[in-house]
Amino acid sequence: MSFGLMKHQLQILTPAVSTDAAGFHTADTELKAEVLASVEHRHATSSWVNRAAFTKATVLFRFRTHPDWSVDERNLIDYQNTLWAIDSVEVIGSRYIEVLAHRTDPEGETTHG
Repeated sequence: MSFGLMKHQLQILTPAVSTDAAGFHTADTELKAEVLASVEHRHATSSWVNRAAFTKATVLFRFRTHPDWSVDERNLIDYQNTLWAIDSVEVIGSRYIEVLAHRTDPEGETTHG
């Protein structure tokens, strides 16, 4: 993996709970890390065919590991103002992390009228 491929900025978010002034709890997210990553969208290559168990996953993120934080399936990824739920995390050679993820919101626009 070369640094030239890691040119996409993304944020790793962790779930959190916040309390408003009235004392109600709401689900929220906190920024865990900002990283540069390579992004590979799903297509019919042999590497994606081997990942057939993850049928919901539509994108593969690869980025460097860091000793101060880790990534697991509870985290979310914010990439191009879209939230991605993590399906699988794999550490590659103690240097890189591969994350298979899917969108949390439906694609396309809906018009009412």
